[in-house]
Amino acid sequence: MRRSDTIVGKVIRLIGLIGLMGLMGACSFEQEPAPEVQSVPIGFSTYTAQTVTRATEIVNYIPQGLSIGVFSYYHNGTESTPGAYNEATSIPDFMFNQQCTSTEDGRYFAYSPLKYWPNYEHDRLSFIAYYPYTNSELEATTGVKLISTNTTPGLPKFEFVNKDVDQQPDFIISELVRDVSKESASVGGESGAIRVRFELKHALAKVEFRISIHPDIRQHFAQLRLNKLSITNIKDKGDLKITEAPESSGNILTWTALSDAGTPGELSKRDYDIVDNEHNLNDLKKVYLLMPQELDDDAELTLDYELTLKGYNSVYTYDANGKPVLQDIYTYKNDDAHVKLNEMKYTSHSQYMTEWEANHHYILNVQINANSIEYTGQVVDWGDQVQWDGINVDEIVM
Repeated sequence: MRRSDTIVGKVIRLIGLIGLMGLMGACSFEQEPAPEVQSVPIGFSTYTAQTVTRATEIVNYIPQGLSIGVFSYYHNGTESTPGAYNEATSIPDFMFNQQCTSTEDGRYFAYSPLKYWPNYEHDRLSFIAYYPYTNSELEATTGVKLISTNTTPGLPKFEFVNKDVDQQPDFIISELVRDVSKESASVGGESGAIRVRFELKHALAKVEFRISIHPDIRQHFAQLRLNKLSITNIKDKGDLKITEAPESSGNILTWTALSDAGTPGELSKRDYDIVDNEHNLNDLKKVYLLMPQELDDDAELTLDYELTLKGYNSVYTYDANGKPVLQDIYTYKNDDAHVKLNEMKYTSHSQYMTEWEANHHYILNVQINANSIEYTGQVVDWGDQVQWDGINVDEIVM
C-alpha cells in the first residue's frame, strides 16, 4: 500500500505541475499582447514663395478651393537597407496625379481615398506635386497636359501651351520630397495625419515691361503717345522634363520647344501685343508668364510711339497759306522701333539676355530719347515690385 500510494502521489503531483505550467503560460500571454498596428493618414501642406497666378494672386500658399496634383513612389526596404528613390526604376505607383484641394490656404489639403503611411520605418515614400491640377478635361483651360503615365519611371512629364495673358496659369512644380517615413515627416495636421510639406517653385519665366524717358530730356518732356508695344516670335509650346538634382540645388527643369501642329518642323511661336489701340493703359502693368526658352534672332520687341517735347516758343509750323504758326510743343514719331530680344543687355553687366529661364523674373526696359532708344533687361527676385522710373503710366496716352 505504501508503494502504491507513492506512485499515485507522484502522478497527481506531475499532473498538477503540468496544469500550473499551462496556467502560467496563459497568464504570460495575457500580460504581453501583440502590439496593434495603427494606420496613420498622409496629409499635405505647401509653401510657395511670392507666387502670382492668373488671375488669382497667391502669397505663399495655394488659396482655398484650388487643387494641386500629387505623385508618390513606394520604396520597399529592409532594416539594414531602407527603401530609396531611384530615377531609373521608381514609378508613381502609390499616388498618380492625385487631386488634393486646399481647405485652408495651402496649410491643409483634402483628397479621397485617403492614403496611409507604411507601418515599417524602413519602407519609404517619395512625393512631388504641381499646380494647377489638370486632367484630360482641364488641360484646354490650364494649358498643362500630363504626358507621362503611372508606369513611366522617374518624375512626371508635362506638355504646356501658353494661354492668353488673362488666362495664363502660374505653372509651379515642387521639389522632390525624397525617401520619407512617418517618423521623418512633419507631425501635425487634420485627423491625426502626418503631413508632407511641399516647396513649390515656378516652372515659367515672368516678364514685365517698363518705359522711361531719358534723363537728358526729362525736363522738356510733355507727352508720350504709345500706339503699339509688342514682343514677337515667342515660343509658346513645349515639353517640361523634371529630373532629380542634389538636394541643395533642387530639381532640374528642362524645357524643349515643340513644333506647331499645323506646320510640322517649325516651332510653335506667337506674338504678344502688350499695347495696341484696343488696350488700355493698365495693360502696361500686366505680368506675362511665358515658357522658358532660348531667344531666337526673330524674337523682337517692337514699338510705335510719338514723343512730344516742349517748344519754348521756338517751334513753328506753317498753315495752309504758308504762314508760320508758333507751337508750344513739337513731336517725334517713330512707328518702327525694334530690337532683337537676345541683343538686350542686362543692366547689371554687359552680357546679352539670350534666354529666359524658369523661376526667373525679367524686366524689359525701354528708355526713349529724342533721337535714340536704349533697351536693357534686368533680373529681379520673383514677386519684387519694380517701380516705373522717370515716367508715370498716366503720362502715356493712346
